[in-house]
Amino acid sequence: MPSYSEIVTSSIKNFVEHDKTTTLSDIMLQVMETLLEAERNTFLCEKESFETNKGNGHYQRFVKSLSGKILLRIPRDRLGHFKPALLEVMKNDEERLAHLACRLYTKGMSQRDISDVIQDIYETELSASWISRMSKDVEVVRTDWHTRPLSEKYFAIFIDALFVPIRRDCVSKEAFYVALGLKADGTREILGLYTLPGESSEGWSMVISDLKKRGIKDVSLFIADGLSGLPDEIQNVFPATRFQSCVVHKMRNILLKVRPTHKKEVASGLKEIFNLDLTDDDPERASIRLRVFIDKWSTIYPHLERQFPEDLISHLFTYLTFPPTIRRMIYTTNWIERLNKHIRKVIKNKNSFPSEDSAMNLIFLAVTDFEQRVYKFPIYKIASLQEI
Repeated sequence: MPSYSEIVTSSIKNFVEHDKTTTLSDIMLQVMETLLEAERNTFLCEKESFETNKGNGHYQRFVKSLSGKILLRIPRDRLGHFKPALLEVMKNDEERLAHLACRLYTKGMSQRDISDVIQDIYETELSASWISRMSKDVEVVRTDWHTRPLSEKYFAIFIDALFVPIRRDCVSKEAFYVALGLKADGTREILGLYTLPGESSEGWSMVISDLKKRGIKDVSLFIADGLSGLPDEIQNVFPATRFQSCVVHKMRNILLKVRPTHKKEVASGLKEIFNLDLTDDDPERASIRLRVFIDKWSTIYPHLERQFPEDLISHLFTYLTFPPTIRRMIYTTNWIERLNKHIRKVIKNKNSFPSEDSAMNLIFLAVTDFEQRVYKFPIYKIASLQEI
């Protein structure tokens, strides 16, 4: 029996010799139909005997491929057992188009941009309803993801919010809450996305309560910026959990209110207070350094005293109660800030979103894509987490 390659070559040669006006699309159609015929003949020879099953004409079907929509004559058998593998290959082409469209959407392209790109590359037009259906499919997956059960124990949970423009009666920025979990084995997991008109400790209480409802029972540490009332809300849900206020946020806020002539010296003083190279450091020693710093600068900047209330000081130095090997992981929200930076990059081309769901779909795709690429492997040096 001749090979598929020989059958196709012979078919194209005969086809072109008999019709000098043949186009590339005509050749593509001829190749596909020739392969379908060869596939049926092979099936009848190998799977069935000619006594029990035979060819039974053809039926026509429009099929989509990367070359566009074409009308194929598809051979069939008498018993209806023949399932052409070529049609599965073409179906996979359509699935690749869907995957490509989803990937482009994840990168922040609009539905019109996606349609234009696929039209230019594949000469295949995606209707607005097709892309809209894709968005509906994303909502189903997102709902399942957001209600999935979570592990019982996390070493740390990083929380932060970013603001996204939503178009209602007018365009206003609304808060999207993000929670990132760190397990004892060093793996990281995006736990959830939530949206409310603004960021507040009460809003975070709702988020944290949802995390608990989905299965979390034990968290050693929460890391967040210095939002007022947040530590109390966390304690209400997880009484045994400690809280670390982001040191980097605090340092930036202080430097924003310092004159240019003092910035270098003040920054140096802050770095000495939060010196991560002091392996034998503890909260008491760090608090003494902070007190010296405040006494030195509060005569020039009276507001500095108010920047460090007693309850905040204890939360700034929580990281010093953990082993030196993991302090760099937990003294700041930088990990979740990196995730938020990725989200902002994806949504930056959007002036505004027509609804919360529209924004949430895109952000969901962005964070799950980021999770698969960046959080695929455990972080380095995790032995100390296992011991805590």
